[in-house]
Amino acid sequence: MERGSVSVCLIADASIQDLYERAEQLHAVHGSTHPRTTATPPAQALTLEDPDGYQVELATYTPRAPPSLNRPPANFRANPRIYRSDSHRILGRGGMRYRKAIGTAAILGLSLGIAPGPSQATTDRTAGRCSLALGSLSADSTSHTTRTITATSPVTVSPPKTTSGAFKPPYAITSSTTFTNAVNGDRFQRWGKVISGDALYDAGYQTDFNGELDPTAPPTFRRIGGGWGAMRWVEQSTYIPADPSQPGRTTLYAQRTNGWFDRWIKSGSGWRGAYGGIGGLSTMKSFALINRTATQDTFLVNNRNGGLYTLSVIPDKFPQGVRATAVRTRTWQVFEQMIATPCGRASTLLLGIDRDTKTGYLYAVGHHNGAATPIQGLGKVPLQFSDPLYFRLAPEIDRMNG
Repeated sequence: MERGSVSVCLIADASIQDLYERAEQLHAVHGSTHPRTTATPPAQALTLEDPDGYQVELATYTPRAPPSLNRPPANFRANPRIYRSDSHRILGRGGMRYRKAIGTAAILGLSLGIAPGPSQATTDRTAGRCSLALGSLSADSTSHTTRTITATSPVTVSPPKTTSGAFKPPYAITSSTTFTNAVNGDRFQRWGKVISGDALYDAGYQTDFNGELDPTAPPTFRRIGGGWGAMRWVEQSTYIPADPSQPGRTTLYAQRTNGWFDRWIKSGSGWRGAYGGIGGLSTMKSFALINRTATQDTFLVNNRNGGLYTLSVIPDKFPQGVRATAVRTRTWQVFEQMIATPCGRASTLLLGIDRDTKTGYLYAVGHHNGAATPIQGLGKVPLQFSDPLYFRLAPEIDRMNG
């Protein structure tokens, strides 16, 4: 299919700066903001590109007043609409390409247009600065705290937002998957899987943009099954194909305290665990999901001897197919936990947490390619990592191409 592009306008009470910041939060491939020279508004636009190469030029347009470059108020509620601009252009032929480009505009535009209030990231507007939405759990498991770590120079951390009462006794959480963080009007909906005691649960809650728990939507806990008390960690990978006609998949991974690496595949409302696991991974300390495709998931893992590896897993192969590839051979043993988030088209922003010193370090990791994988140290994170559990907050559409 040929590539195509279309110029559209986003009608919303949001500035082009708001769209730029939201594009970074969604890890959308984008350029810098640029002026428009057409005879009619809008005055500025932002060009984005979807995974299939379709380019979309988004522009803000407010009929009653010119776009503001100031931050929207804390109670900001956008009501975006997408329409085809007078200056539209489509590179490629046929209505299907037009619909594809407009569909991309709708997905990106609507996602961008509902950006929350004041950004927590950074005032550094240099293109390509990636950020990690980090969540943590208090020692008594009752509160979630969220922060944004941004790859500026030096590394910056936003002020924390704490959600009290997200989990209440007797739910003492010992492990957690990545939590999805979805915007729902003027609320955040968050959900993921957690281990409490010997059981695995689906957990969720809803907050306002200040992190306060929504009293109209009490936190939910749904028990999935038992036998999870011996798991060191748990993570879920959901593959959503760019072509909606192709099948997706959701795979749940966990490692037992004896090193055994297990997996389950979602089937309807339940899970299938018949594909089996693999042993021999007891020296591995931390697993961070960095890539998912239609055929495999890839983790970045470190071991107690200082090595850093990629571990590629074929989810539905029996016996379990795992391929380990060395990336580095020393110094990586210091991290008890690693958390990864997409950065750009095919790279990863990696946080390594040293629990002995309660410190964290940020790295930019290029697309995985064995020992040739580029890794750049970005510096120490100005935060004391004293909470017992850290996890990532991810958007609903979470492309991982590291």
